[in-house]
Amino acid sequence: MRCLAISATLIAFAASTSTATLAEVISGTAFSSGNWEGAAETDANGAFSNCYATVGFVSGETLWFSLYPNNTLTLYASSPSVPRTPGQEMETQVMVETGFPWSGVATAVDQSYVALDFANLDEATDFLTQGSYLRMIGVGMDQAFEVRGLGGALAQARGCLAKQQATAMAGGNPAPAAPAGLKPILGTGGATTPVTQMRRPEGLAGPTTAP
Repeated sequence: MRCLAISATLIAFAASTSTATLAEVISGTAFSSGNWEGAAETDANGAFSNCYATVGFVSGETLWFSLYPNNTLTLYASSPSVPRTPGQEMETQVMVETGFPWSGVATAVDQSYVALDFANLDEATDFLTQGSYLRMIGVGMDQAFEVRGLGGALAQARGCLAKQQATAMAGGNPAPAAPAGLKPILGTGGATTPVTQMRRPEGLAGPTTAP
């Protein structure tokens, strides 16, 4: 059971062998909620893309939730011990302590991250915040992850999403991207081995698969 969630230090994308243009964090949008951190991001063209909330674990796993303007949510998960083949598809289930599990197809977006799409943001939020532990089966990460504080983190991410959408509707542009580099660690949450940096999932895009 992975229960030592800690506040991760976020960094901009490191140099990549890919030729794709990488997304950037929008300056002034960062937030934190317990062990969770998040912000708004632009796409490769500099337009608002998504707001996210993420947490790292001392064992190296990462959970990353991205909220998109089309009222959808994608859960990205990575484990350093489980290599991925980009494009690989896996039947999976996501469970919390109560209620029925969510079943769908997870897709590997790069060598580390798999993505699971939820077609309705309200339903996804209700489901994901029913308990304190989240379990994934079928993607090589059959273990429970402590997600205490996820409700507060998703609430802030939704506020971020609403604000960015209002800015876009008003004809405004995102603020300049935050400078690259390490951001301060907010705390270790009682863990003994803090995460020093977290790599953002590559290939981020809006959901295409309904649950």
